[in-house]
Amino acid sequence: MKKILGAAAVCSMLLSTETFAQQHRHKCGATDVEKAMEVAHPGYLQAVKTAFLKAKQNAAFKEAQRSNAPDTVYRIRTVVHVVYTKPEENLDDSIILSQIDVLNEDYRRRNADTVNTRSVFQEFAADAGIEFFLADTDPDGNPTTGITHTQGSPPPSIFGGFGANDEVKSQSTGGVNAWPTDRYFNIWVCDIMGGLGVLGYAYPPAAPLPNWGSQNPNADSSKQGVVLYYKAVGRNNPYAIDSTVNGGRSATHEAGHYFGLRHIWGDDQSFLGPGNKCAGDQGGGEDGIDDTPDAKDASQQTCDTTKNTCPDPNMLQDYPDMVENYMDYSSDDCLNMFTNGQVALMREVIRLYRPGIAEKVPNVAASIKQVRYAADVKISPNPAKNEIWVEVPANESNVSIQILSVEGKLVQTVQTSIARTNINVAGLQQGVYFLAVGN
Repeated sequence: MKKILGAAAVCSMLLSTETFAQQHRHKCGATDVEKAMEVAHPGYLQAVKTAFLKAKQNAAFKEAQRSNAPDTVYRIRTVVHVVYTKPEENLDDSIILSQIDVLNEDYRRRNADTVNTRSVFQEFAADAGIEFFLADTDPDGNPTTGITHTQGSPPPSIFGGFGANDEVKSQSTGGVNAWPTDRYFNIWVCDIMGGLGVLGYAYPPAAPLPNWGSQNPNADSSKQGVVLYYKAVGRNNPYAIDSTVNGGRSATHEAGHYFGLRHIWGDDQSFLGPGNKCAGDQGGGEDGIDDTPDAKDASQQTCDTTKNTCPDPNMLQDYPDMVENYMDYSSDDCLNMFTNGQVALMREVIRLYRPGIAEKVPNVAASIKQVRYAADVKISPNPAKNEIWVEVPANESNVSIQILSVEGKLVQTVQTSIARTNINVAGLQQGVYFLAVGN
């Protein structure tokens, strides 16, 4: 039988000289791999900047709408490559599944700790409308779980290391090759640098520069994706370092870089140009996102809600440091939000630079918000086998009736101008569906 949930129910991370045992450490290596890429390919940082600014300019209109529930959800086709040299590094699939759960909760703002977002930032917190699912088909068309396990052979230097080497991403250097990065979001899990201070890293998109030709680093698709330290994956990891990084938020942070976001304190000011970090985004040293407050430096594994490193008494609202933002270095139990501006930027990056990895589906939550007469919509029979009757208020015209799967995929749409409409559902597989009705 097919159960229709009707309108009433739905509508019915450079290497630190400090170790992980110490509190202050570098968490993300994204800035350092960008610098290494600039050394190898002069002009790379300019290409990253070009991509960022283009996405931001296109995102401005969407951000202006301040929509906390995008109409469209981007579902990201994901593959996780577990590359190990010791048994403990070969993480169980259950840990990978836990990590996917964390990503989905965080990017849809369904994480339980949204209640910890301070009231001063509630209006900026947003649902990114981005979800992650493990691929069910590999590049050759074969069934897959979306998780691979490979016994690697690290080079004598650094496994998964810097200097733009990315050893873990190539079979020839002891790792595993990426699946086509124009179709899959690749995540590599390994022992990064022996665990010496880095939890992960990722490359942001870089706009092609015409004078580079085939030397454009962006053309090297094998490097696109996220690398994670195996002890910082998931929230059920028996090898978790400590309580500050046991919530799976390193992946949330690195995926943010992959989708174009920078650290909220603006790193070392090299990206947008020299400037005062407390002079706002136009000052040249911030993250380029208008609704993340200025900050002088990262919050290192703390959750100090009293911090205000860029006070501005001349502002109507003097905002503190946004330590709960996923793009800070706060402890995992402190992180709980992206802003509207960050969401707008990430969604434009997907649309402009990473479209092939995403499936677009309607946002059930957004559709529900548009339903005008939820209590008055009637569905019968329910459960149903071959057909259903949908009744809407008699004074409604040009009504759109959408049937969606529990994953939010649109499976059937009917336009009607009559109060009682018959819909054939015989072709639908047995299961639970949502029904959204609106104009």
